[in-house]
Amino acid sequence: MDPDKVFIVELYGGHYVVDGISAPRLVLTAGETYTFRLNLPGQPFYITSNPLGGERHHTGQETGDFVWTPTLDDVGKSFYYQSTKEPGWGYKIRIVKPIEEKMGYQNKVSSASKVPIFRPPIGGDPRKSY
Repeated sequence: MDPDKVFIVELYGGHYVVDGISAPRLVLTAGETYTFRLNLPGQPFYITSNPLGGERHHTGQETGDFVWTPTLDDVGKSFYYQSTKEPGWGYKIRIVKPIEEKMGYQNKVSSASKVPIFRPPIGGDPRKSY
């Protein structure tokens, strides 16, 4: 398991703490598998499209590993990680396309050097995060 794709989720002061940060917004890449390592006694974790809760897409649990792989169909939709018992304990999840697509790059291989050639988006603002 890739350690960069594991989030440690715990309780602190009436909200979820993810990797030591109080209820952060998460940015996940479509097609990547994420593990949420849960230690949430009494506050089951789940993922929903409703910021107030309900409409569960992925039923949660209190302890153990909760695994989710967002798809390309999830890009642009709003998701939230929540507690089934307390509204507002989690926060928003943003799903983005894989980096080459997200940045508008075309990954091509030069026949001469066999080194990938990356082409940045045309007219994009270099200060803006895409």
